[in-house]
Amino acid sequence: MATLAFEIAWDPSVPGLLLYLRDNGVDLLTHAIEDHDGRVTLSWSADDQIAHLIDWDLWSSGNTLSDLSAKASWDGSQHIETLDEKDQIANHWRSHGVL
Repeated sequence: MATLAFEIAWDPSVPGLLLYLRDNGVDLLTHAIEDHDGRVTLSWSADDQIAHLIDWDLWSSGNTLSDLSAKASWDGSQHIETLDEKDQIANHWRSHGVL
């Protein structure tokens, strides 16, 4: 088993709601996570696999999301993989990346 860590960040002046987070199709959230500081960090135990497809959905009610980044790492590694980045998007960021 490995421990994976995921961090999604955006402009902290805009409240956000992480609607879902999945690793290779497995739901990792039992409920949406609301954040008013522009950052959500989660970790979980996962089977060792060649790759992990991590997908997420971040939403903000009527607000533009900016300075978006999603990153992940294995077992506390100093190497942090950028899964996706965007300068700005309307109010809904659904994306994915491979670790």
